[in-house]
Amino acid sequence: MRPRWLWKGLAARLALMTLASPAMAVPPDIGLFFQAGSRDEGESRNALAALARDWDNAYAGMILDMARLLKGPSRASGAGGTGAPSGDGLADEGAGAGARSRPSLDESAPGDRMIPGDPRRERLVKFLEKQTGQKFGQDLKAWRRWLWRQPYKPHPELLAFKAGLYSSLDPAMAAFFTPGAQPRIRLDEVDWGGVGVNGIPPLEHPRLVKAEDAAYLKGKNVVFGLVVNGEARAYPKRILAWHEMALDSVGGVELAVVYCTLCGTVIPYRAEVAGRTFRFGTSGLLYRSNKLMFDHETKSLWSAVEGRPVVGALAGSTLQLRALPVVTTTWEEWKARHPGTTVLSLETGFDRDYSEGAAYRGYFATDRLMFDIPAEDNRLKNKADRARGPGYQTASSPWRKSLRVETGSFPQSSALPNLEILPVFLRFVALI
Repeated sequence: MRPRWLWKGLAARLALMTLASPAMAVPPDIGLFFQAGSRDEGESRNALAALARDWDNAYAGMILDMARLLKGPSRASGAGGTGAPSGDGLADEGAGAGARSRPSLDESAPGDRMIPGDPRRERLVKFLEKQTGQKFGQDLKAWRRWLWRQPYKPHPELLAFKAGLYSSLDPAMAAFFTPGAQPRIRLDEVDWGGVGVNGIPPLEHPRLVKAEDAAYLKGKNVVFGLVVNGEARAYPKRILAWHEMALDSVGGVELAVVYCTLCGTVIPYRAEVAGRTFRFGTSGLLYRSNKLMFDHETKSLWSAVEGRPVVGALAGSTLQLRALPVVTTTWEEWKARHPGTTVLSLETGFDRDYSEGAAYRGYFATDRLMFDIPAEDNRLKNKADRARGPGYQTASSPWRKSLRVETGSFPQSSALPNLEILPVFLRFVALI
């Protein structure tokens, strides 16, 4: 038995250690974040005061997520119309779960009159300025760039927060953020894309026509072509751009043909992996301006550019979809090489303007991005998606070496035409 003086000495040491060590901060209840965005100003200010007591800059992303769903200040033209929003607020664009496509980019003239935004957003931004010492005002893009430079220390209930926030846009989104494996990506970089779950509807085993019956296609129209077990199939860009995914069967293989219009990547994946066949959909969410797809079986979110689950039950697995070779070329070139090809019919079951270049016309009219990314490589323009294929030589092609690296995994064979256009936005690929 230890003498009493020894116990007293140990107790004294523990007391000194407690006084010398900072108290362990208890993360604030996520309900306070939602109350901070309340229409009731008193409730909002009380919640913000409570958040301030246990504040950590790592929580800034939660405030920004709410601010982005509230209308920001905008510029009104001299004619009385409403111009472009100031800063990055998705609520400014008016997109919803039933939208046919994502919001467009607006331009405004210098000197346009400013119209105040939602006062809740102003309160949230002022709170961030006070807590962080940063002075970005209503420029939410600048706020997010600052956030992504900070160490990632997520709130332990960030999944539940995301579920609650995005379920207010589309209740189906809550299923993507149920507790599960540790996410592979920063959740504060998961972004709402302006539409609900399958708001950009995938084509599921779409109707096909023979090449000679595809009278709607012009020779120079862009198509994505692939050959599986001897069967050739063409997916016109003018159709796939409206749907961003085609669930199809080619050569007896179930495929998910994924096309992210925002970053210019088209990748046909085998839908079967590790003995399981998945049915994929479009989540309505993005990561670094690249779409996140989901599987109906587990509701896990998958990276469209990597083909692996990044959030949800499967995020901790080693599953990765196998990508198949694909070429982007013209209809006349593809048809000449593969006269027996089939191609998507215009009869998709959806009412869309499938004319060439109609989808995302405003987005591709400028080099501006619609959604934020944490860093940029200024050696290329944002949307530099066209280049001659392997073998094309020119002294004015500074990215020729990068193209060889990017396309190196795609085997060259008689099944593939001479590439005229390569479906890569190299700046995005380098950042993901």
